[in-house]
Amino acid sequence: MSQFGVITHSEMTRENLRQVILGAATGYEIRGIKTEDIGDGHCENFAFKVLGVWAGQDWMHREWQDGRWGTIETANLMSPEEDGWDYDVIAKRYGAVSDAQRAGLDAIALQGANHVWIEFDGKAYDAEHPNGVDTPFDLKFFQRYLDRVDTPEPM
Repeated sequence: MSQFGVITHSEMTRENLRQVILGAATGYEIRGIKTEDIGDGHCENFAFKVLGVWAGQDWMHREWQDGRWGTIETANLMSPEEDGWDYDVIAKRYGAVSDAQRAGLDAIALQGANHVWIEFDGKAYDAEHPNGVDTPFDLKFFQRYLDRVDTPEPM
């Protein structure tokens, strides 16, 4: 058993990932860090801890090898040439983005949102979403940035 109360190396299924995320989030809550606050400075460490339990301690050497799972961070979706999102990268990963959706995503980028999450079989996971969501922009982390501005919902 790991410190999160789950086996240290498990079959890589959605249910096992969910259980590891819940266990890791409980560990943070015991230390006084609310689940919604993990995204504010603890998200990379959280994702790494979860993957260490779920995929094994050597996960960094194996992520994305089969194209099914790994970590993504906001910077992976940003344009290297300009400030803001790389909509070609986003379209390849998550589907086309309408002009209305771009307005919401641009508002998120302008606020400097930076997050790390886990992707597995087409779903995005973080401490607040142990069941996964269809796109990272459905994560509450990004939705909170949208709530700060008056723009359309992304994706």
